[in-house]
Amino acid sequence: MRNRPFLVNRPFHEAFASLILAALLLLLVPLKAGAQGADTVSVRVALQGITVEESVDEGALFRGRMSLQRTSLAAQASHQVYRLLEHVPGLDVQRQGNSGAALASFRGLGAASTHIELDGIRLVDPATGTFDLSTIPAALVHGATVTSGASAGFTPGGVIALKSPASLPAALSLATGSFGERLMNVQGGISNSKTTLSGAATRSVEDGDFPFTHPVLLGNPRVRREGADRSQTAVFLSAQHTFRADSERQGVSLSERTPPVHVRFLGLGTRVDRSLPTLSNTRGAGAQQEDDLLLVGLNIATTLRSMPVQATISATRTHFFYAAPDQPASRVQLRELALRGGLSRVFKARWVVSIEPAWKRSSVASSSRWDVTEAWIRTSMDSVQDRIMMGAYVDARWRNTAVLQGIGAPLEGNAKERDVAMAPGAWWGIRTRWGGEMRLAVARIFRLPTLNERFWEPGGNSDLRPERGQQVEWLVAYRPSSGRLFARVVLFGSRISDRIVWRPAFAGTQRRIWTPDNVARVSGRGLEAFGRWRIAQPWTLTVSGTRLRQVDYSNKAAASYGRQLRFVAPWSATSEAEYRRGQSGLFASWRLTSRRFTSTDQSTWLPSHHVFDAGIAWHAAHDRVPISFRLTASNLLDAAYESSPWMPMPGRAWHLALRLGK
Repeated sequence: MRNRPFLVNRPFHEAFASLILAALLLLLVPLKAGAQGADTVSVRVALQGITVEESVDEGALFRGRMSLQRTSLAAQASHQVYRLLEHVPGLDVQRQGNSGAALASFRGLGAASTHIELDGIRLVDPATGTFDLSTIPAALVHGATVTSGASAGFTPGGVIALKSPASLPAALSLATGSFGERLMNVQGGISNSKTTLSGAATRSVEDGDFPFTHPVLLGNPRVRREGADRSQTAVFLSAQHTFRADSERQGVSLSERTPPVHVRFLGLGTRVDRSLPTLSNTRGAGAQQEDDLLLVGLNIATTLRSMPVQATISATRTHFFYAAPDQPASRVQLRELALRGGLSRVFKARWVVSIEPAWKRSSVASSSRWDVTEAWIRTSMDSVQDRIMMGAYVDARWRNTAVLQGIGAPLEGNAKERDVAMAPGAWWGIRTRWGGEMRLAVARIFRLPTLNERFWEPGGNSDLRPERGQQVEWLVAYRPSSGRLFARVVLFGSRISDRIVWRPAFAGTQRRIWTPDNVARVSGRGLEAFGRWRIAQPWTLTVSGTRLRQVDYSNKAAASYGRQLRFVAPWSATSEAEYRRGQSGLFASWRLTSRRFTSTDQSTWLPSHHVFDAGIAWHAAHDRVPISFRLTASNLLDAAYESSPWMPMPGRAWHLALRLGK
């Protein structure tokens, strides 16, 4: 392999040094007094519930963000993190059976185009480029921030930033349900004015054995999925302390006081063991899969010369093991050390300049070993005036990959590859006095191939080129002052060159494998809609929907030309109704997904499916031990459906949860 710079012709050190120097000079220039004064606008750095300074509403800046909390009854009743993301338009979470993985995809661009992190620590590893959302227990996630489209920067799809609770009240949760479901979660903590200590432990088991009517096989036979089970153990620790320094000393002026420093330690260990059925779903399971994750991180937030500053230091270790009959076992180990920072400054009470540098060192070992060093930086400038908003950002990324051992046979020396790229973006918006808002954004897309796409054995393609393209989106939103209604519609379009798509191929005369290839051009367009309406005090209605086209324009002679990409649903819709009265509540949710084609010529497909869930919740607020009770009935209308090919979801099921404590 050879060094191949992309998009940027000059050396890495020159491009990065120029960008960093320019950003630092902007941030460190002394503030000039404006007509209103710099103290009229403040900036916030939120670190898991710690507010360094008050801030302007994040919604005032165009980030494409949706803030999600576990406030709805349906999200609280579920033990799956993906339920928190169901109403995000344009986001599809494909479930590989009730005991399988849950992979998120924005706008049909695939799980490899989705960036997932927990408290600022990236969870997507450089080998697969994906992350299984079911690995994180829902009890350890109290909210998420979802960024999609033009504001996601390098990531063509979007970013899911999960947030763990800063403190955990003492509680015991027990759950049981269909298909052998059992769950227990124990949590608690102590705190004072400066320090908070908390922890949690979760244990769950689930069985995926059930009969279903196959929606694809000829005659729609009734078969049974056997041997699919799952168990998970997770431990979570959090320690948070505030160093106030001189802020509490008597006789010290404001100008001489040292700003407080907020420090938080985060630790998470989780292990998932699975038994998986064969793809035919007609005989017992022979495959075994293990997923281990160990994560430790340190978050620091403070102010420096009136600038909010935050930093994250993290270390991650993951281990993946897969063994199937008549196939060699696959084992992937990842060790990663990462640094991430951010600081912002306000100019003339209107402009906010931010810089977010990051660095990561990874070592991945499977049948080969790779060392990956990545560095990236985002610089942005945003302006929020009375009604006019505007901003721009530039993302720059560098990655160096070293193959230390070849596949099948050792290489003569180390093979290295270096990639450098820059991606700019800009947005403009306007707000009206009656609660309306309009925003327009454009951005550059760039995604480097994952290590599996390049080097997986068998099927990897070392000649893959990175994905490049552009995307544009137009957002219209309405939020009246009453706060009872919020609605937004997003029109978007994209064009990606060299889109990476996995296709079936033959290795030899009989063996069929999957291998990735660059599609010359993929054109996408669509519409996303979201609305939430508090009809009356006890009633809340939430609806969302997506209309999506991702079309292959690679080869006019191919059967796939002008057709929708495989596994991409042309449209989907969700709705949820909730009623709360006193200490009790009722909820119902409905999700509809259109048919998805499984072949490039659209001769085969997964049928459309709709999922209807309903439940009841009751809470008794006793002084000593509050009690919460939730009962959910799932999949009331469909007997079975497939979110991923050959990985059916079960039919009607029930879930009962009991919680003792706050």
